Amino acid sequence: KFEGIVPTYNEIKDFAWLLTEQHDGVLYETYPERKEDLARIYMKNVQKPIDFRACTLIRDYKLVIPAEAEWGTSWYGMKGLKL
Repeated sequence: KFEGIVPTYNEIKDFAWLLTEQHDGVLYETYPERKEDLARIYMKNVQKPIDFRACTLIRDYKLVIPAEAEWGTSWYGMKGLKL
């Protein structure tokens, strides 16, 4: 969750703004011509392997949680963003 917010913020603070964060998603606002830049930076930060070896429920592997990006000018007009 925080990998997708804090490191991403440091890279996008000049052209995108976090509007809301949910358990399994975020909503950013950016310029239309920068949507791919924002999505690439977010994906790079959020899709880092999670190491469960030091967690409460120990697992002996690293997990990468897949993510996807959509864009649009309204909730009803959202389209998948191909990177």
